[in-house]
Amino acid sequence: REISGEPYKTTVEVIARDRTFDTPALTHLVKAKFGGEIELLGYDLDKKALNLELTLVWRALGNITRDYKYFVHLWKGEQVVAQVDSMPREWLYPTSWWAPQEVVSETVSFDMNHLESGNYILTTGFYDPESGEKLPAVLQHDEGSNAVWVTLGEVSHE
Repeated sequence: REISGEPYKTTVEVIARDRTFDTPALTHLVKAKFGGEIELLGYDLDKKALNLELTLVWRALGNITRDYKYFVHLWKGEQVVAQVDSMPREWLYPTSWWAPQEVVSETVSFDMNHLESGNYILTTGFYDPESGEKLPAVLQHDEGSNAVWVTLGEVSHE
């Protein structure tokens, strides 16, 4: 086989990804581990009129080889009434890209305008989108738990 033309050459510039390894000040500390791979350090919660903003802060505990999705569920009693399921940073920063000990944050919003007044519970976790299997969630002082999510707390809506 004969190759025609000149060899192709080009210059490629590799730029390091901006990473954070410092934990920001958090209103709510959690320290829960998901599958031994991701730690939820804590969160901040801000309720503005009919909008609820939740900022989650995670840390990679080592090299993560899978691209997990996180979920946040808003519960009213036994029913999930609102949810967010996504890869971090609106699908732009998969967990397999995280460096060991890197701190990653994500803000999710819930429009509570359509929800009835009352108290709601927020929960969060991670799962493998290929298998649907949720990562086990272990709270700092609860090694024997079989949980697959962490309860963040109660939110009142008027």
